[in-house]
Order: sequence, then C-alpha cells, then structure tokens
Amino acid sequence: MAKGLTREDKLENIIKTLAKEIGAKVSFSKNDDVYLVSLDFQQKHLLDLRITRHTHEFCLECSDVNLLKVLNLVGFNDLYEILTKHDALPMKVVISKSIASRSLYILLAGREGIPSLPNIRVAIREAEESATSSYCRISRDENTCALLSDLISLGRELWKEFFGTMHENTH
Repeated sequence: MAKGLTREDKLENIIKTLAKEIGAKVSFSKNDDVYLVSLDFQQKHLLDLRITRHTHEFCLECSDVNLLKVLNLVGFNDLYEILTKHDALPMKVVISKSIASRSLYILLAGREGIPSLPNIRVAIREAEESATSSYCRISRDENTCALLSDLISLGRELWKEFFGTMHENTH
C-alpha cells in the first residue's frame, strides 16, 4: 500500500486481501474526487484511507499491539519495525501526503500508561524536516528522542518514494 497509495485498483485488492486476512469488514465509496476506504474489525473502527487529487491519508486505530501488524500487511513495514523497536504503541497512526505542498506527515496519537507515548508529529518537505512531540524523555528504559530521529529517517525515505529525490542540502 505504501507504494500503491494512489492507485485505486491496486488499493482495492490490497484492502480486500487485508480485510479477508484479519476478518474485517470493508467499505469503499467514491464521491466526486474523494475516494474513501474504511475497515471495521471486531465491531470497532480500524482503518480509514482517503484519497483526493490533493491529499492521500492513511489512518490506523491501534487499540492493542496486535493491530500494529496491519502496518506490515499494508506495506509500512519500516514504520512497524520502528514502533516495535521503541515499544511505541500509539492510539492512532496517520500518514498523510499533500500533493500541492509536496509534504509528508507522520502523526502518532499518544498513549497514557505503561509504556506511555507522547503525541508525535513528523513533517517532511523537500527542503525541511521536523519532528515534535508533547514530551521528550531519555531514561534507562526509554529514549523518545531516538524514536523521533528514527521517524524522521523513515519520513525521508517515504518522501523520496512518494515524490522523488530530495535536494542534497536536506539532512
């Protein structure tokens, strides 16, 4: 899905395969230039995908760590690996691509408890990148700053995949 995020025909096959594999109910709709996909799993909303001429947005609800595996199933393997490496379980994962501004966003809705996770926003543009979080903690058991750094690196790779090459002065 990461690579085919804009192709409706490929997307439908991927989503139908995912729904069958995890036992979810899928719905597709198209209204004017808006293409929507929704997945419900065990009577809870799991995934939304919205595609317009200007934006593409993937949104995954993560009520437990097992649902993070959906990232692997739809092609966001690197994001899954980063989150599991850092024991990061967000409430929600959003990956948004803005065509006009050539921007990519990775948003993680934080979680209270153990392990906790701050709200995280990563923005990648051709000549600019940033990562912000509601807190940054470094301790023996946790390094939120390393998570932010890994997410920026991933964001760069996804940006290149979605938009092409970046200028060399971006780091």
